[in-house]
Amino acid sequence: NRGPLQERASYWFYRQMGLQYSMQEFVRPIINGSALSNYEDVQNIDGDYIDRWFPDDNQGYIHKKDDYFEYTADGTGFANLDEGLLYDSRHPRLKETYRWGLEKRSSRENDDWDHLFDFAAAFNTSSSSTLYENNVESMVHPENIARVLAIRHAVGDWDSYGYRRGKNNYFYYALPEGKWYLLPWDIDFTLGSGDGASTDLFSIGGQFPEVDQFVNYPKYRRMYLQAYAELVNGPWQTSYGTNNPPTEFDKFLDDAASALIADGQGSGRRDQIKQFVRARRSYILMQIPSMTFEITTNSGSDFFTSASTVTIKGVAPVEVAGISVNGTSLPVEFSGSSVFEVDVEIAEGVNLLNLQGLNGIGNH
Repeated sequence: NRGPLQERASYWFYRQMGLQYSMQEFVRPIINGSALSNYEDVQNIDGDYIDRWFPDDNQGYIHKKDDYFEYTADGTGFANLDEGLLYDSRHPRLKETYRWGLEKRSSRENDDWDHLFDFAAAFNTSSSSTLYENNVESMVHPENIARVLAIRHAVGDWDSYGYRRGKNNYFYYALPEGKWYLLPWDIDFTLGSGDGASTDLFSIGGQFPEVDQFVNYPKYRRMYLQAYAELVNGPWQTSYGTNNPPTEFDKFLDDAASALIADGQGSGRRDQIKQFVRARRSYILMQIPSMTFEITTNSGSDFFTSASTVTIKGVAPVEVAGISVNGTSLPVEFSGSSVFEVDVEIAEGVNLLNLQGLNGIGNH
């Protein structure tokens, strides 16, 4: 019940959210003069991919996340080990711990795995530790992890890292930057052919304790929900079943479907994909906490101070990723799921402060 459009459509959402994705094109192989049906040519995650997305940090390590298969002694059967990026007594700092489930796809001429050992150790720091945030953010941009995971859960592709399978993603350790990125790959069970439209956004397999604690840690949970809010208020929209004009997603999907129809291959589940997007959007909107932007310092009333810098506190909806004061974006700290603090320099006399929330791309 899968089709040739759904992976293409899934990657489109990563593109619209400003994340890395694989380019695709329809191709028709011709073998011994005989033309076959259309195929989807998907860009592999290799050196060319890294050069495109990380032109200044392309000296790093590519690791493919996949199952580890072990055969029986007589070769007649096998079992797969399906797990995450673990670091514990059963997953010690040994190369064989990670060699098969996180296969090197670059720099194979050396057998250096220290970079991966350090990543696994940091990402598995207990979230109750005072070192958790520092350890995580020394290794990754948490927004990248949160956004990549959120889109994979939005499309319902359970067959992936951080969902229910330890596979179908890549990790890239960008050098010289020294940060890890999660990259999407092989998005098959998606947009109606995987999990349903009302599947829990936090449906994470028990083999991923490092992911579960990440998306449930207040600071990163907010980032995770922000990604959903940005997604459903942005590219994740369809006018299917209404009299409204087609959305950008509708236009993209219709163009791709038209190419298939012209080739006699049908519409590639176009309508079913739109139905899923519509239903999934309704569900996600219900999961995003509703809250009003509000200043709580002195209950939002005017106040006096002799200091040259004041800390303004308030609460903000999940969609708010930043704060501007009098039109200038300032560093902000979020705590819990909604409380923010921003330090503002003031001058002598009356200071009128106009605070506005910013979304993930800096817009009010």
